Amino acid sequence: MIFEADCIARDGHTNLYKFHILQEGRIYRVNIANEDGTPNWGIITFTFTFFDENTLHFSNMYIENDDYKMKGIPEAVIIGLARKMKKTIVSSTQLKDNGEHLHEPAKKVWERLVNKKLVYFDENLERFKTKINGIL
Repeated sequence: MIFEADCIARDGHTNLYKFHILQEGRIYRVNIANEDGTPNWGIITFTFTFFDENTLHFSNMYIENDDYKMKGIPEAVIIGLARKMKKTIVSSTQLKDNGEHLHEPAKKVWERLVNKKLVYFDENLERFKTKINGIL
């Protein structure tokens, strides 16, 4: 599966990227797509796992190539995948005692989305959260 998203870089410049979604059982991996739609492994990899039937957990964010850092890609992938898959996306928890933890770079991504009113912090879950289709 492929989706496109406008990514707004820290300098305000907008780039349109194509993303490839690969489902492996209960895991989705998202990568930058080549021109032919195939995944370009090694540049970026975002991993989402099933949290429940209607929700995906954003469990891993990996950007290898510096040319793709500070380009707004994680924000675009979170919202784009929520819309494409019609699922809610949640962050890792801020609690440290359950085997997962929201690291500071990821927290900043989610906070930027809160500022844009695209996600909110769910006090009950202790996680940032989108709504179905990425819309509040």
